[in-house]
Amino acid sequence: MIVELADGTPMYANTGGRGFDPSLPVVVLVHGAGGDHTTWRAQTRYLAHHGFAPLAVDLPGHGRSGGAHGDGIEARADAIVALLDALGVGEAALVGHSMGSLAVLDVAGRFPDRASALVLVATSPRMAVHPVLIESASAGDDRCLELTRAWQHGSAAGGDPEPGAWRAGIDWRTTEAVGLDVYADDFVACKSWTDAAERAASVTCPSLVISGSADRMTGQAAGAVVAEVLGCEHLVLDVGHMIPQEAPWPVTQRLVSFLRDPGL
Repeated sequence: MIVELADGTPMYANTGGRGFDPSLPVVVLVHGAGGDHTTWRAQTRYLAHHGFAPLAVDLPGHGRSGGAHGDGIEARADAIVALLDALGVGEAALVGHSMGSLAVLDVAGRFPDRASALVLVATSPRMAVHPVLIESASAGDDRCLELTRAWQHGSAAGGDPEPGAWRAGIDWRTTEAVGLDVYADDFVACKSWTDAAERAASVTCPSLVISGSADRMTGQAAGAVVAEVLGCEHLVLDVGHMIPQEAPWPVTQRLVSFLRDPGL
């Protein structure tokens, strides 16, 4: 569905095939750099049919959403809050992958009353993006896609848990469709954001960190640092960086059990 924000920006949120029902527990799912709502396709469908109201968003300037895309992590976080405001939602569980994990951490740290729970997937206290990625994406050179295809998947990069799908190819086409200029701005936003420790110290809701043991972009050790600051569980799965897609069922299982009972 398309939601018009207060400033007129049209923002897309996928609701998993069911109408959005704000009386149910709302779960906002946020993609990473160069991504869109399809990062969370498996989780969105399951949540929608098991008692939740998911909103898998396209951040401004990504996918089906309008608006500017180059204003840093805080602007991306503000868009999430604006979406909740436009839908009349007071608080929601916030779930983010990679760049999206920084955006939802920023929301939970600056606006603790808006976050009922926080799940950070493939996260890091600092995302030190390789300069070649930024340079090639800024130049419109698909070398950045070749590099991320090599770096962001686990050992089964050629396959996919979903029959007939090719994970690396899907991710390439998604980022290509979003636009390499957007990809470059996402990388810059990640590299420039230095507020993770401060935001994490202000989080008051139950939290969970999920990392991939074969993640060569954010890494298991980086996730452990964030989990320690938050004082929360750190779940490590045997996958690469694209955790929601490489391990859709384990991620969905843990996400749902956490949202139903954060104390488990």
